[in-house]
Amino acid sequence: MKTLKVTKNIWFHELVPKEYGDVTERDLRFLDINLLNAMQRLRDYFGKPMIINDDTFNWRGLRTPDFDRYNPGSMHSIWRAYDHHIVGVDPEEEREYIIDNRDEFYPEIMAIEDKVNWIHLDTRYRPDNTLLVFKP
Repeated sequence: MKTLKVTKNIWFHELVPKEYGDVTERDLRFLDINLLNAMQRLRDYFGKPMIINDDTFNWRGLRTPDFDRYNPGSMHSIWRAYDHHIVGVDPEEEREYIIDNRDEFYPEIMAIEDKVNWIHLDTRYRPDNTLLVFKP
């Protein structure tokens, strides 16, 4: 698979389902670089690998109509959301860190999912610029 490093530690193929194929320049224009940079800062802060898609997870980044629960209104469907976990870090610890430090270090993050065993981040439009903490 032809892939590309999109941040210091995140590769394009981690953001798409296995079936996606090779990366093209056309694909890259849709990436939300602000969200990717925030994720890289989180990875740097915790100093451990961040798992988005791998051999176990396939739909934590971009979700296409091939996904059995595809929703065209999902932030995942328009490259503005990613789910992940950081190896060896409790998701609740990471979630609390993001919420506590959002204004200073992660202002581009507009929504985070609560009460799940992974981290969902997205950059949806929020006119008041506040963080939305939502439950599944």
